[in-house]
Amino acid sequence: MASSKTSFRLLLPVFLISLTVSVPLRASLTNSGAKNFSMACFEEERKALLEFKRSLGDSLPGLSSWIGEDCYKWTSIRCSNQTSHVIQLDLSNICGEGSDNPAPDAPMSACLGGELSASLVNLTALNYLDLSGNTFKSIPIPSFIGSLQKLRYLDLSDSGFVGLFPPHLGNLLQLRTLDLSKNSISGSLPASIGNLINLETLDLSENKISGPLPVSVGNLSHLNILDLSFNMINGLIPKSIGQLRELGFLNLWSNQWEGIISESHFENLTRLSNLQLSSKSLVFNFSQEWTPSFSAPFISISIRDCKFVSPTFPAWLRSQFIVYIILSNVGISDTIPEWFWRNSPHLGWLDLSNNQ
Repeated sequence: MASSKTSFRLLLPVFLISLTVSVPLRASLTNSGAKNFSMACFEEERKALLEFKRSLGDSLPGLSSWIGEDCYKWTSIRCSNQTSHVIQLDLSNICGEGSDNPAPDAPMSACLGGELSASLVNLTALNYLDLSGNTFKSIPIPSFIGSLQKLRYLDLSDSGFVGLFPPHLGNLLQLRTLDLSKNSISGSLPASIGNLINLETLDLSENKISGPLPVSVGNLSHLNILDLSFNMINGLIPKSIGQLRELGFLNLWSNQWEGIISESHFENLTRLSNLQLSSKSLVFNFSQEWTPSFSAPFISISIRDCKFVSPTFPAWLRSQFIVYIILSNVGISDTIPEWFWRNSPHLGWLDLSNNQ
């Protein structure tokens, strides 16, 4: 059985198929390369971008187009075709393969690095910021990002950021997507994360986050994706997670959860279609009569190294149409019932290892 982090990444597309996909944010943005001569840069925003470039290193080949007066023509920049303000800055993986803005034959030394200038606060209409896949080694996420209050999309993943989770991100009340995965963020999550009430995607996976999960996470009522996998979060899983009615993808894999998880944790998760959870100190206490409120067309469940109170095969699975299931080392001592096979005609993965 595959046990790498990559195998769990592969489950996300299965979940996304079941979502009603909204029009991508970037589809509504003016093409930065379009020859729209009615548009003009605001001088303060042009200067802010050039100052930001200088803080990263003026010689970066991926930013070689950042010259002249017409910043709306620069690569990685999108401007509003109504107001001419800069609304998108996409500097993701600027020197790597698969980037939207790759610099041909650029070495890793040409990736973004160094400091991040606070000049970006002068981009007062900025709603999309992607700095993922770069090399900001051993610097904390700068506090000025919490002042970009028009942001709806923020991706700082896989960029070498360190330090505590920045509480100032709780100021970004319009944020829909927050991805800080694959960094070295440490310490506990602040209660201010519950301020982000418009969040739809929260990915904090593959960091060094510890401490308990704040109860305030239950305030994120629009959340469809929550990924906290591969951290060191401990303590109880708050029952407030059961308030996330829009949640479809819940990944709590590879943490240090403790205590009991019961039906109340899933009370209102009617849209849940992908659940991943593992911890040696976590006890599942579900009644054999329990019927989950979720029943997606296709569901994926991965539970490992937890303790089921009842040794019988979990009857709550009877109402589910399962395509992928791991129930490994959970204390089951039973045969697989006939109803499981009848309800799983599309089953693609089954792992019941280390049970009886």
